[in-house]
Amino acid sequence: MTRGGIGQITGHRLKFDPEDTKQGIFLVAEDGTETRITMVGVNKPSQLMFSIPSSLPAGNYTLEVRVIFSSKLRSGKLTETLSVA
Repeated sequence: MTRGGIGQITGHRLKFDPEDTKQGIFLVAEDGTETRITMVGVNKPSQLMFSIPSSLPAGNYTLEVRVIFSSKLRSGKLTETLSVA
């Protein structure tokens, strides 16, 4: 991942409420620190496009999308670990 770069996720049931801080795109560091992505350009059921924070510290991250579906908070994780140098 490149700080300040653009990320894209495709799938199903991805659209989330950007006003709800429990929902969204999260980068979870190895120590458990979570960074919620705030700059989302496309928020559709089958596609998310977002800006990777320029202030994101170097390290390894798991990408997670959290969405409320059927009144429950659901999450999906990318299986690969993402790195910021």
